[in-house]
Amino acid sequence: MVTKTEKANVVTSILGYDENQNYRHSAIPIYMDEWFHGDLDTVREQSLTDARGTKTLEEYDSSANPFPAFRINSAIEISFDTSDGQTISNATAEMTDPDDPNSPGGLSPVTLEGASDEEANPFRNEYDYDGSDNQLDATVKGPHDDEDPVGPIDGIEGYRGSLILGGSDPYVDEAKSRGELYEILETETDPIRAAFIARGLATPSFYSFLDFTFMADGTKLVRVWDASVYPAHALYVGEDKKDQNPFREGQEWTKDGPLRRQSAFVQFVDDAHVPGYTPFDGYGSWRYKENFDEILAYGEHPAMTWEADGTEITADEVRNALSDPLFPSTL
Repeated sequence: MVTKTEKANVVTSILGYDENQNYRHSAIPIYMDEWFHGDLDTVREQSLTDARGTKTLEEYDSSANPFPAFRINSAIEISFDTSDGQTISNATAEMTDPDDPNSPGGLSPVTLEGASDEEANPFRNEYDYDGSDNQLDATVKGPHDDEDPVGPIDGIEGYRGSLILGGSDPYVDEAKSRGELYEILETETDPIRAAFIARGLATPSFYSFLDFTFMADGTKLVRVWDASVYPAHALYVGEDKKDQNPFREGQEWTKDGPLRRQSAFVQFVDDAHVPGYTPFDGYGSWRYKENFDEILAYGEHPAMTWEADGTEITADEVRNALSDPLFPSTL
C-alpha cells in the first residue's frame, strides 16, 4: 500500500515596493497606498516557501508573530492510499479553513500605514477601529468547498476537491457598517471620491476558485476556474510555481499613477457591482453558479491551469471526463 499526497495553492499578494520609500509606490491605488500596506514584493516567487514568507513593517513589532507576505493562501491537499495505481482508499481533501489553524493556507491580517500623526490615515488617526495595534483580521468570504471521488476514468480512480475562498478589507467593511464611509471620502477630490464610494458600496473581495483532481496513477489536473482580476495570484503545485494571472507593472497597475492606470483595480471594483459575476459581489453569491457559462465568455477562464500525465492515463482524458467545474454545494 502506498500513500500519495499532493497540494495545490493559490497565493494572492499585492505587489509593490518598499512603501516607506515613497508613497503611492505599490499596486494599492491612489491614497489607499498611504492607508494600507502591500506585501513589499515585486514578483511572484518561484517557490511556495518563499511565497509564504514574511514581511517586516516599521509600524509594528512583529518579531513574535511576523506578518505573512501575502493576502490569501488558498490550499487543497489531497491524500489517498493505493496498492495498484488504479484504485484508491482512505481519500481525503484538506482545505483552507480560516477558523482552523491546522488547515493548510490562511489569510493575512490587514495592517494600517502611517507611523506618525503627520501621515494622515483616517482609519488609524480618526477611527482607530481596533483601538490598539491598528491591524485587523481580514473579513473572510467563504470558504465554500466540496470534495468527491472520481472515476473510474479508463479504469483509474481518483479524488477531487474544490475551494472558493476570499477576503476583503475589514476597515472598509467597518466604516460602511457604521455609516462613516462618506465622512472618510469627504476630504478627497472627485475622481478619488467616486472610486472609494464604488469600492465601499460594493466592498469587492479578493478570491480564487481552485479545483484539484488527483488520480491513483499520478495524473494531476489543477484548474483555477476564476480569480479576482486584482491583485496578483500565483498557482503552486507542490513547492513550485506553475502559473500566474496577468498583473504587470505598467499594464494592470502602475506605481505613482492615476486611478485610470490602475486597470485591474478599476475592473475589480466594477465586477463587484454585477450580480452573480463574482462569488462575493455586493449582492451575494447566489447567482454565481447559474451565470457561470456567461462569466466564462468574459476574460480568461480558467484563470490559471496546470496538469501532469500519470502512468496510465493523460490529463487530457481527465479534463474531458471532468470538463465542468466542481461547484461547492454551498453555492
